[in-house]
Amino acid sequence: MIRVLLLVLLIAAAPPAAAQTFDDLLRQWGIKLTQVEDLIEADDKSPDQLKAARADLLALSNELKVATQKFTTELTPLEAGLEKLGAAPEEGHSEPRRLAEERTRLNKRIEELTGDVRLIDALLLRAESAIEVVVNQRRTIFTTQLQTRGPSILDHDVLDRAGEALSRKLSQLGSETTGQFERRHVESGRRIRFLLGLFVVAGILFLIFRFKVKAEHWLKRGLERGETPRNPASIAIALTVVRLVLPSTALAVGLGWLANSGFFGSLGITLIGGLGIVAAVIIGAYGLSSAYFSPDAPVLRLSSVDNVQARRAHRWIIMLASIVGVDWLLVGQGIKGLGLPFEALVVINTLLLIPGGVMLWLAASLLRAETPAEAEGEEEAVEETSRLYILAVNALRMLARLAAVAAPVLALLGFYSASRYVFFPTVFSGAVVGVAILLFHAVHDLVTQFADQREVERSAKIELIPIFVGFALTCMAVPALAMIWGATPTDLSSWWELFKGGVKVGEIRLSPVDVISFFIVFSVGYVITRMLQGVLNRKVLPLTGLDSGGRDAVAAGIGYVGIFLAAMIAISTTGLDLSNIAIVAGALSVGIGFGLQNIVNNFISGIILLVERPIKAGDWVELTSGMGYVKKVNVRSTEVETFDRASLFVPNSELIANSVINWTYSNMHGRLIVKVGVSYDSDPRHVERVLLEIAEAHPMLLKRPAPYVLFRSFGENWFDFEVRGVLRDVNWILNVQSDINFEIARRFALEGIKIPFPQRDVHLRYVTEPAEPVETGQSPGTGTPAAGFDEGGDGNEGGGNGGGGADR
Repeated sequence: MIRVLLLVLLIAAAPPAAAQTFDDLLRQWGIKLTQVEDLIEADDKSPDQLKAARADLLALSNELKVATQKFTTELTPLEAGLEKLGAAPEEGHSEPRRLAEERTRLNKRIEELTGDVRLIDALLLRAESAIEVVVNQRRTIFTTQLQTRGPSILDHDVLDRAGEALSRKLSQLGSETTGQFERRHVESGRRIRFLLGLFVVAGILFLIFRFKVKAEHWLKRGLERGETPRNPASIAIALTVVRLVLPSTALAVGLGWLANSGFFGSLGITLIGGLGIVAAVIIGAYGLSSAYFSPDAPVLRLSSVDNVQARRAHRWIIMLASIVGVDWLLVGQGIKGLGLPFEALVVINTLLLIPGGVMLWLAASLLRAETPAEAEGEEEAVEETSRLYILAVNALRMLARLAAVAAPVLALLGFYSASRYVFFPTVFSGAVVGVAILLFHAVHDLVTQFADQREVERSAKIELIPIFVGFALTCMAVPALAMIWGATPTDLSSWWELFKGGVKVGEIRLSPVDVISFFIVFSVGYVITRMLQGVLNRKVLPLTGLDSGGRDAVAAGIGYVGIFLAAMIAISTTGLDLSNIAIVAGALSVGIGFGLQNIVNNFISGIILLVERPIKAGDWVELTSGMGYVKKVNVRSTEVETFDRASLFVPNSELIANSVINWTYSNMHGRLIVKVGVSYDSDPRHVERVLLEIAEAHPMLLKRPAPYVLFRSFGENWFDFEVRGVLRDVNWILNVQSDINFEIARRFALEGIKIPFPQRDVHLRYVTEPAEPVETGQSPGTGTPAAGFDEGGDGNEGGGNGGGGADR
């Protein structure tokens, strides 16, 4: 303990290392640039050296940019301080000593920093020029490798040299294994321990594979009975995990024991590691193709192919993965681990690409587009988006088939690098796209499974999750595909820097990162605002005693304020300078005032409606444009649902400027008036008593004030009566009116009270004397009309009271 304390004290008392000065940094940067420039000028440089040089140049470029930003940040307050001191005095004038000393100090420091920035800019220019040269040279070397023709399997001596090399490697493997085995058995007990270990490992592998079979049988037991699973996504994910994890565990146990058994030499251990990679690739292809095509469980199949095609596709993908794994074992490791000569690599590459091309051609046939109209058997025109989708899928299928044909042909012709560049990136790209599609389907099925179908709005919002997941998977797949086709992590980092840089519009620089940051921050603020509104509506506002309209107004006001604050915070987070926007807004304010005055008028009117609340949600209003219930008061317009269940959007300025009848503003009470006319031979007091009984018997009419009957006037053919009362809820006025009219008709029939109607009697007279010709406008004979119509206007001449017709 004492020694530790002494060591800590010695370390604390040791003088700190001298910090690097700016001159030291300039010297180091210059040395790095000189070394890279010397490498560029060399003739025997390799692609790996150029790759490392570009990574060093990008790191140096980032250091220079950071230094420039640091010095620029330091310059800003110095220049502001010098500006605060004012202009220097003219010749013949002086200024206070302290002021002159401060001005001299600031000018000196500004000159030093400005010079340092210029030096850094010069180094940065050298670095960027070197980066461009390195990129061009790498591109040239890569193009040369693709166009260079080497030995081919068709050459007569290539097969012989390749066979001799492979025979030597097999002999080396046999001799190493035999030597290790004999050496390990010199000591007593090694053979027994080896056999026991082999027995234990075999038992573990047997248990793992038995558990795998049992797990798959248990998961597919319901499917084998033909039942539709309630959670197919969960079953598919579980089956994929079982098919991937358990064989991988068995593989790791078996190969790990072989590698550590001590019975294999360096070549044998290299082959064991390569076999592990091969088996991992095959297991991964087996699990993923089983999840997508599901040859044994059509219910869980994500693809639209039939059972026969699903089994074939499953086999093709596993065979294609086997070819890729063997190629990595013999060719990928053949250069470094196995030490095979180039002729052997050419032969192995050609022998693998020929069946690989066949498998890739067959797998490409699985790429087909199925539009919704075709899936449902409809003969409708395909939408433009579906056409673009079909075109993209057909183009991918054509490219895959082109690679399947070109790769073996190039290998046979001796273009080793070109054949590998055409074939393997195509296969790996298909694997990346397939994994992304599987993950998207898994997320979509899980979301669909857990979404509550009874809540339509909630389900619609949950359905947005797969869209965001698809966007995220696309963003992750793009760099993976770029690296497959030759990009390096250094290339990705440089592209990311360009992506973050964005474009400069005037004095404002807009980058995709800033745009994404703006939407993320604004979305978070929007979600928080909506959550706060929900808490207020459910927990807080109901306890305040406010009516529904007041609660809606408070919640709407908080929502507008929250969205405004979220937008301001998002803008400030992205670092946008709002002063320039303010200048532009000031310049356009006059035009906005004239062009958008109607919108501004409606906006201000909406704020007045929310504060003053002459109308609120749920009110029954009568407007010049219609009548209905207020659904929502927005800042620009108010939504009114008419009695025809149509939505009427009324500008808020109309509600402020025009007269509005609000039937339910202060309470739900309203007056009911029912008019009725009775014949002149009825007793008015009897009629009054009957009508009053009808009104008092209805439950929707208040007892205080009590309903009453008015004898309004003597009509043309009847007595005019009115039944008046106050309703408990004016929204039921039409129903109550109908009920009272039905009851009046029933009681009047029982009481013998008649309801008259306007009547016109038509009398037709026939003339027996023959008509004599007369002048126009005169009747023959006595001067009376020969045939005419007499209209009776009192309604009683025709005898009795009738209903609205005419007697002829």
